[in-house]
Amino acid sequence: MSKKGWGAICFGLSAFLMLATALEAAFLRGVAVHVKQPDGTVLSCLASGDEFYNWLHDKDDYTILRDPATGFLVYADKVDGRLVPTGFVAGRTEAQTLEQAGIRKKLRDDPDVRTMRVAAAEDAPVVNAPQTGTINNLVVYIRFADQEDFTEAFVDGVGDFFNSVETGASSMKSYFAEVSYSQLAVGSTFYPGSVPGAYSYQDAYARAYYMPYDATTNPDGYASEDARRVREHALLRNAVGAIAAEVPAGLNIDGDSDGQVDNICFIVKGEPTAWSTLLWPHKWALYTTPYAYINGKLVYTYNFQLETSLNVSVLCHEMFHSLGAPDLYHYNADYRYLQPAWAWDLMEWNLDPPQHMGAYMKWKYGHWIPSIPEITSSGTYTVHPLTSATNNCYKIASPVSSTEYFVVEYRKATDGGTFESSLYNEGLLVYRINTAYTGNANGPPDEVYIYRPDGTPAEDGAPWYAPFSADQARTAINDGTNPASFLTDGSPGGLSISNVGYYGDTITFDVSINAFTVTSPNGGETWVSGGPATVTWLSTGGVGAVDILLTTDWGAHWTVLADNTPNDGSETITVPAASSSSCFVAVAEGNFWVPYDVSDASFSIVPPTATVTVTSPNGGERWLSGSSRTVTWTWTGTVGNVAIDYSTTGGTAWLPVVGSTPNTGSFAWTVPATVSETCLVRVSDAANASVTDTGNGLFAIAAAPILDFLGTWDGQGVYYRDSGTGGWVKLASPATMIACGDLDGEGIDDLIGLWPAQGGIWVRYSMTGNWARLSSTAAHIAAGDMNGDGRDDLVGTWDGQGVYYRNSISGEWVRLASPATMVTAGDIDGDGTDDLLGIWPTQGGVWVKYAVSGAWARLSSTARDIAAADMDGDGRDDLVATWDGQGVFYRDSSDGSWVRLASESGQVAAGDLEADAKADLIGIWPAQGGVWVKYSSNGAWARLSSTAADLCVGAMRAAGSPVSIEVERELRLPRGGAAAGPDGAHVKRDLSDQGPGGGSFSPRTEGHQIPSAAGDGRRAAKPGPGERGFRWKDQKRLVPGGESGTPPKGTRNPSLTSR
Repeated sequence: MSKKGWGAICFGLSAFLMLATALEAAFLRGVAVHVKQPDGTVLSCLASGDEFYNWLHDKDDYTILRDPATGFLVYADKVDGRLVPTGFVAGRTEAQTLEQAGIRKKLRDDPDVRTMRVAAAEDAPVVNAPQTGTINNLVVYIRFADQEDFTEAFVDGVGDFFNSVETGASSMKSYFAEVSYSQLAVGSTFYPGSVPGAYSYQDAYARAYYMPYDATTNPDGYASEDARRVREHALLRNAVGAIAAEVPAGLNIDGDSDGQVDNICFIVKGEPTAWSTLLWPHKWALYTTPYAYINGKLVYTYNFQLETSLNVSVLCHEMFHSLGAPDLYHYNADYRYLQPAWAWDLMEWNLDPPQHMGAYMKWKYGHWIPSIPEITSSGTYTVHPLTSATNNCYKIASPVSSTEYFVVEYRKATDGGTFESSLYNEGLLVYRINTAYTGNANGPPDEVYIYRPDGTPAEDGAPWYAPFSADQARTAINDGTNPASFLTDGSPGGLSISNVGYYGDTITFDVSINAFTVTSPNGGETWVSGGPATVTWLSTGGVGAVDILLTTDWGAHWTVLADNTPNDGSETITVPAASSSSCFVAVAEGNFWVPYDVSDASFSIVPPTATVTVTSPNGGERWLSGSSRTVTWTWTGTVGNVAIDYSTTGGTAWLPVVGSTPNTGSFAWTVPATVSETCLVRVSDAANASVTDTGNGLFAIAAAPILDFLGTWDGQGVYYRDSGTGGWVKLASPATMIACGDLDGEGIDDLIGLWPAQGGIWVRYSMTGNWARLSSTAAHIAAGDMNGDGRDDLVGTWDGQGVYYRNSISGEWVRLASPATMVTAGDIDGDGTDDLLGIWPTQGGVWVKYAVSGAWARLSSTARDIAAADMDGDGRDDLVATWDGQGVFYRDSSDGSWVRLASESGQVAAGDLEADAKADLIGIWPAQGGVWVKYSSNGAWARLSSTAADLCVGAMRAAGSPVSIEVERELRLPRGGAAAGPDGAHVKRDLSDQGPGGGSFSPRTEGHQIPSAAGDGRRAAKPGPGERGFRWKDQKRLVPGGESGTPPKGTRNPSLTSR
């Protein structure tokens, strides 16, 4: 068996897993205990819990445990789910000091410490005493070698606990006589008793022998759960052997003739010891050999009680266990705050005197109620108090469940019998019974639950207010009341009880079976013609479908709103055209309206009021000049055409977008060139300017940035081409692969590349010219803002490891996916965060992983090369790729359609080189002589350079600057070499140890690592290149240089001109 918690110190924190009904105990609260400290002083404190988990605490509920270093009992704190000792000695520290030190009250170990006992005979049968007739209970007193005998006064008092029959006396015998309606007589005899003045069996060992081992405070204690079991069973076996001869042969101790003693209770001298030690009240079984017998009957199931915690409630609780009843409180501390039966049942709470168990428990486990009569028709019913032997409960079926039903009973404290006098309240209790479970110990879910105000599956509510009565103005429970008659899973249970009466000798209540109750509209509401409205109702019984009808003339005529719709309590309908204040709704079954219900009072239907509501742009957007964006709006009422205007001055002046256009809810708008941070859009009814709306907040119109083409040429270096001047700028020595992105948030893209000879992936920060090594060599790299923080991040795929991105702010690495052959990034879904695109050949092609949801979508078959950019100016990046034998295509991210841009190329990139808010295609066409650009504005081609080894597009110049940052800052080439690059850089950092392949690499892994159409994955709506059913639209001028066209920019080859 495994130990958990504090080992030898809090050894008992681990309990044993056993048959759920074999090891059971009452839950004790605040039992006084006295514990000796190492210095000889005695600490007076309290113990609470049950056999599975119990603990020490003080009167203020600060938890106490033993410090292994000093042996002293100290106050506990909690770290990582476990209790740990503090330096505050229990009983010597004021509560104010603990509070100031941050010590918390009511600390418990986390649930994984609260495992239950493991029994060696797990499959052994559970033996219970007979529920009716006579039980001769045996009581055996035990003391240890270092203890004096029980006092005569104590023994006499215990005798009264068990056997007193005086009127009003609280004893176990009187209790079971009352709760069983005189069907069970429990008598007890006490042992040993053959020697006058000797009241107990004295064991050969001291009390410490039966407590946990501690090297400092208890070296003689048991050191394992096996040792505990062996010692406990030996103790009880020896006690049985000592008294067995005293039990009269004529005493019937096997009332059900099963060959086993019906019930035996051992009373052990002393106090309980907390932290789930042996010395705590419990019920168990003497299942180990050699077996113990009394008059030929096997001693098996037993109750184990401690001298100072003994009371009638505990004895009755344990005896009902012996009769087969389970606990109704939760063993798991995570759910201990949920009290399904509370103090209304002996098997959850022990009152003084003990209260009755509920009628259902009496019926199922006591067999003292022969049957619970079921209410099957609507009517008024009367029930007697639970103390009455007849007419004391009813059962009502749930119309929506085959495993759950309801039970009602009347609990009466005044004149309700000796053992109901301690009840906190009176009235009609309503139970939910779930026949799929036994007891509540492992719940929720629970077998027995009592409805109470504010109670839900997750909230305990107010169980002390559970009873219904007219005296308390709580007279109804259904699916719409508080509490609602919910089932175990929280769904409506279909109960309908109303008109609960005043409590007296009896109590009355009404039950509706197969009935409807309209709850909305129920009088005073206003519906708008043409709009949605929801009809709600409550239902009892088994009606499967209903009709919903409307009258607008006090019932003279009825219109069907919904025909034969499921009887689920709610239906959303479209309000018909009408104008009336005399409207009612009816919910009915079938043509004969049996059963049915109508709104209690009239409601109104009015014509719709015309309104317009702008939904986009609605504040915070940033739209680029020249891009194509969609203005959207909603409306109510009758709105024909609309007028659309915009303002760049925050609404002080307006310019028309369109004077009149059909009211479709959207309009495609080419964003004007005026740059402003204070823009608004207004949509109005073209025929009634008073019906108008403006976006809720300001949006921005920004100038489209001019990007630059970058390439790396073997033997020459990495260059970018200034799109403004056509000049070339050398950035670095030749790389095998390049990408660019604004990693430092300075507003200018930084060069990222692979330099294998220099050890992997490096970044050159454009503003400073400094270099940093980020990781080992990857199979492919890209850059994008992968977490929406405004900075681009390095994205790469490493063979055998996966696809990662490096957070440019924190340096953290995040694993996005399994290894791909190629990756890129772009905001495909327009949510402001770049999504991962890549090629996974074994998963069938090109996939996108959406950043926010983590969902995958397969976009096409495997391509030669991929990129991402906004090709149509709609604010979303699009997949751009080249397929051998087919051409270069882009996939419109808004509608999934495909557009062919050019003949197939060796490599592709895309970016806006002419500031028209639409990306231009850049690619390598070796047969046509190198790198070409196809401008989006007019489809013209321009040759930019000879064939490069790799290419990309980025913003390499400061905003508005006609020249590069290198020229502005007069940055020299790094020391140590004639060419810029990581090999010659004199200002550089090496951060690669934290990246893939590095010794300190420790990435965070996102979910959904493998591209898949299962789960969150979804197939692209339209097939891509190379797939069956592929459809596309051709642009003009598909071959570079094959058709005329004037490029808007000059071209020069980097081998000819450089700066």
